[in-house]
Amino acid sequence: YKDEGKEFNPKIHTRDRLYIYCAKDSLNAHIISNKMDVELEEIGLKNFYEEEVAPSILIYKNIDEIGILEDEKQKNKLHNKYTSLYLTNLDILRGFVNDDKFNPKSPTQVGHFIYEELKYPKREKINPDTGFTTFKTDKDTLDDLKIYHGENNKSRKLGYTILNRIIICRKLAKIIEYIETPIHPDGRFKGSSNLAGTETGRS
Repeated sequence: YKDEGKEFNPKIHTRDRLYIYCAKDSLNAHIISNKMDVELEEIGLKNFYEEEVAPSILIYKNIDEIGILEDEKQKNKLHNKYTSLYLTNLDILRGFVNDDKFNPKSPTQVGHFIYEELKYPKREKINPDTGFTTFKTDKDTLDDLKIYHGENNKSRKLGYTILNRIIICRKLAKIIEYIETPIHPDGRFKGSSNLAGTETGRS
């Protein structure tokens, strides 16, 4: 039934499909929870769960409700630092590509330059909504081209340098995006915690 939620499309499906999917999800969670309670008892971890794990849920709930206070001064300091680094690297990149309007955050511009100008092996994807084929320029794809193809491009070492500089610019832009994340009017960052977030047990 998971496909009913994963493949939900408001253009062709009714809300009832989503509501029924959510109901099935809730019902299964309840069934599994009851079975796990029995297993906790069997393996001798019921007290550990109830005394150590379960109380931490309220701790994280309180953190999520109250939020994390931001230091506005430090935030501005970091914003200035990374904006300066981004603009410096952007100027260098634009000099390399000989285009003062080149935008490393633009999938279209990056795709055209990487695959059409530098002639790196083409990586493409099909947009499921439009059916059109576009170049792949996501982080993993660019990292893959850098690692496995490096200087194997039309401009050799310069091409590799340009690709690397695009990756750097995008990383810096992503940091700036995080710093500029809107916060609650009370000056706190509001988020949500997942206690089962990692295999190592970190929340």
